[in-house]
Amino acid sequence: MDGTLHLRQAGVYIDLEKEQKEKGIGDRKEGSWSRHMPKDSLIVLTHPNTGQKLSYKVKHGVFNTRNDAIRLVPISCFTYLSWEEDFDVDADGIGKIKADVAEELIEQFGERKVVAIQPQDFFRTLGNVNQDGLKLGYGFVQYYDDQKEPHPVSEEQYDKYPIPALFCKRRFFEFQREFRVVLPKQVENLDTFIDIGDIRDYTFTLDVCELSEKKFGISDEK
Repeated sequence: MDGTLHLRQAGVYIDLEKEQKEKGIGDRKEGSWSRHMPKDSLIVLTHPNTGQKLSYKVKHGVFNTRNDAIRLVPISCFTYLSWEEDFDVDADGIGKIKADVAEELIEQFGERKVVAIQPQDFFRTLGNVNQDGLKLGYGFVQYYDDQKEPHPVSEEQYDKYPIPALFCKRRFFEFQREFRVVLPKQVENLDTFIDIGDIRDYTFTLDVCELSEKKFGISDEK
């Protein structure tokens, strides 16, 4: 609440899925680039020592690659709830989080405290932050079906500047409704803390268990 934003290296989330052995929070493909491989696609592998080439056809699959430097990029993750899609709103404009959405959040966050943030004020705050001469990257995660759809970032773009891939995730993770903040540089420390100023004017805290009963209003500025 005092305006200290906590970011962690993307590599933490890459390793988390391996440690938990359960998909849902960690993602071993975090920040990677993918290409769908249709049936009978030809893959050629070259032996690093002998140069010998081996080729074979695939039945079906997804090719993934990742720039290892992206593991050191700090990110912070938030859940974004849409007023139109995630709330039941009465005739007076008072909304409650839909029951199924609240259940998902309670299951996802357990007994943690929730910090509710007015998004537009938060976006303005983030836009004004200058950290080590860099502006923060922030935005909504784009979810895509890696089995059928091309990666939202082109291969050429990824090779030149892979950071936008941190805003792309497989559709499996769509339930997270994620909004992200990224410091676009490599940082050796596992954790990064950035002062963004006092945010008390547009935030409040509540227990996760209150999500299903809490009533929300909304201003004209959504």
